[in-house]
Order: sequence, then C-alpha cells, then structure tokens
Amino acid sequence: MSFLRTLKAAIESLGQSKLRSLLTILGIIIGVAAVIIVLALGTGATQSVMERFRFLGSNQLEIHSVSSSGMMSSSASSSGNPEAKPITFEEALGMEELSLVERVHISLGGSRIVARGWAKLDTSITGTVAPTTEELVQGEENSDWILAKGEPFTREDVEYEARVCVIGHTVAEEFFLDEEPVGQTLRINGIPFLVIGVFQEKPLERFYDPNNYIKIPISTAAAEFFGRDASVSVTADIVSEESIDAATAEIAAYLRERHEIDVMAGEEDDFDIRSFEAQAKAAMESARTFSSLLSGLAAVSLIVAGLSVRAHTGDRHPQGHRSTPRGYRSAVPPRSHCIKLDRRVPRHSCWHWSHPCNQPLQHKSLCRVRLA
Repeated sequence: MSFLRTLKAAIESLGQSKLRSLLTILGIIIGVAAVIIVLALGTGATQSVMERFRFLGSNQLEIHSVSSSGMMSSSASSSGNPEAKPITFEEALGMEELSLVERVHISLGGSRIVARGWAKLDTSITGTVAPTTEELVQGEENSDWILAKGEPFTREDVEYEARVCVIGHTVAEEFFLDEEPVGQTLRINGIPFLVIGVFQEKPLERFYDPNNYIKIPISTAAAEFFGRDASVSVTADIVSEESIDAATAEIAAYLRERHEIDVMAGEEDDFDIRSFEAQAKAAMESARTFSSLLSGLAAVSLIVAGLSVRAHTGDRHPQGHRSTPRGYRSAVPPRSHCIKLDRRVPRHSCWHWSHPCNQPLQHKSLCRVRLA
C-alpha cells in the first residue's frame, strides 16, 4: 500500500468517528503540554536558585552564635543556653588576624522606633563596619552600599562611636518628603542621629519593604542599643575557594580558644560556621530533586492519558463477546426454517457464534441434529 493510500485511509478512518478523533487529539495535546509546562517549571526553579546565590561569594563563610538547641541567637541571654558565649565585636575583629581570613564583615541589628517631630516609624536598625572602597563601587554585586545621596560613615566614625546614620529610601520618604534629608536629625529610641546619606531605592519585595532600614556604626549600635557583649553576625572573606575547609577549621579553633570549649571533653560548639557554597549546592540539589519529581509526575500523567485514550478508542464490545465481521453477516442471510423449527430462539440470536446456525456450510445438518 502506497503512502498516499495509507494517508487517505487514515483520514477516512478519522472522519468516521469525529468526536472520538477529536477527544484523542485533545488528550495528546494536553498530555504533551503538561510535560512541557512541568519541565519549564523545574528549569525555572533551578535558575531561580542559581540567580539568588549568584551574588553570594563562593569564598565566604558565615559565623553565628547558637544555643544548645542549635538555634541562632543575637545574644547569649536570648539563646536559651546560659553557658553559650556570644561572638563579640572584639572577637570578630580578631578574626582578621587569622592567616586565611582576608576581611570580616560584622553586623548587629534589630528593630527600633525612629521619630522626627510627631512622625514615627518602626525601622530595622543595622550596625555595621565602615564599607571599603571596593564596596562603594557602583556595581550590581555591591548593591548594599549604593548611595543616592550623601556619603557613608568611615572607620573613624566606627572607632569613635559616632551618632551618624545612612537611611533607606522609605525612611527618607516618610520623614523628609519635601526636604533634603542629608544634614537633618532623626531620633532612634530617643537618641539623636545625624543623617549623612540615603541609600538608592531597591525593588519592592512581596512580603517586606527592603528600603525600610537604617545603617549605623556597629560600635554605636552596641553601645546605645544592643549592649557591648551582644553577639554579632560575621561574614568572613577567605583568601581563596580552595582554602574554605582550612579556614573553617582555623576559625573554629580560634573561637574555641576564646570561648574555652574543650572538644576532647565532649563539649559542643556554641557557634555555627556555614559556607555560601555549601548552601548554594544544597539549594541546587533541592531544586533538581523538585524538577525530577515534577518530570516523573508529568511522565506518569502522560502515560495514564495515553492508556485512557486507548481504552476509549479500542473495542467497545463487552468482555468475552466475539463479534462477527460485518461482511460475513451480510453474506449469510437469515434462515427462515431455523426460526420455524426453534421459535424459542430470537431471530437475531441465530448469528451468535454459540449458535450452530452461524456456520453456513453445515447450517441445515446442525440445526436438524440440535432440534432432533
């Protein structure tokens, strides 16, 4: 059979049952579309994770103080472990003396009430060290210190606990709508601070406002709001990616010595060291697992849809019933004497395979034998 004749026969077959053909095509389209959409969702999730961790340094370590239950804490008193010691500002600065640590970024924060006149705003206050020259570069990777107005505080401001601040865009809009904010004064928990800069506006997030924050020198934050023995969060820049494991061991040994932790005696660490690279790998593995699960679900759905289509387009006769070909039925006309001899059998039953009259070559003899 040529290709054209095959194609013509297929088209004629589809035309004989238009509704069934339409449902079959619709099932195939929906199944394929579901697979494509699910695979796209998995790929999008993986790319989203990669985008989130793209700006995190692969040669950085995060150091936090933790409680005996393993929860991070901002101070020893809030950790729930009376024997846990905080990572103080002085201890964090001492990490810069380690051989594998290039620089440390220290922060200490919380929520405080900011006021100017009668206006008040609950704002996130972050105490941090002065930014370096590289961090002030107007680049995408250093977006934490991109300023729209003014200038950041310096090392001298951190050293002398200066009451200066750099405010976010939301704070500037709330208190200085028609005024120049640089050079004005804000009160944080009743303490006056001089505004020396305004951060560039960041894109709004879904669940919080990323522009509602203020940065002040970390020494001032410790002295005025959080206490000098408050535990700080530390991000350490390591000299190279290959030194991550060695630097982790070096920082752990340094903190154990400062906190007098005897590992040989079975004492647990009251700090936690995490690598951005490890977090990125864990998130990527989770995204890949999620994508694999979605792909498997889509494949199973497509197989089930195919089986359903096959069941609806297959033989619709009851199970165990053997139908006679259409041409054979037309070739063997009804036998009137069979109906006269056996009136208990309906006329259409004469063509069932179980009836001897359905065998035309021995029709008369079989009927006589059965009725005899």
